[in-house]
Amino acid sequence: MGRKKTDLEDRILASASRLFYKEGYCNTGIVKIIEEANTNKPTFYRYFESKESLAKRYLQLKASQAEELVSKIAADSKNINEFFNKWLSVSLRNASFEGRHLGCPVLNFSAQIQSKDSELDEVIVKISRRWIAGLSLYVSSEIKKGRLETDLSPREFARRMFLLYQGAHSMARISGRDSYIKTAVRMFQAMCRQS
Repeated sequence: MGRKKTDLEDRILASASRLFYKEGYCNTGIVKIIEEANTNKPTFYRYFESKESLAKRYLQLKASQAEELVSKIAADSKNINEFFNKWLSVSLRNASFEGRHLGCPVLNFSAQIQSKDSELDEVIVKISRRWIAGLSLYVSSEIKKGRLETDLSPREFARRMFLLYQGAHSMARISGRDSYIKTAVRMFQAMCRQS
């Protein structure tokens, strides 16, 4: 039997989510999270053993939100090209803050941690594998429905799709230019034609 989630726990996680995404994991201390959540250290430590345990929960939350978004977009799309275009467009809107493109929260987080943070690295690797597996299932269903023809395995197709997605967001963040999103859509369409 799991423990019941509380409003305080949600507030701490919501504050950490905003701060980790907007200011970065390394730039966000526990005191800052506590202040934004309007709580105190004993309460923080009642719910989270450490900043790292909070970070794991943050990553799991962001992964779940992304998976829900992908499922919804897949269900609402007529074909895989429409899916990819919507996925990038919606995530571009979600990844903007005060006119700045912040990119994928999980990718950004992974770029900030040191390789010595093996537990956090492990969480990120598991998330990316889960995302690719989910995309592979979607690609397989599109092939079965006759809406995609490809010589690539569903997993390889999904890997390339994920690479285009993350690459577009990374370049948009680095350059400050959203045109990389449109370029990724064109590259994906070309990949679909060549497959």
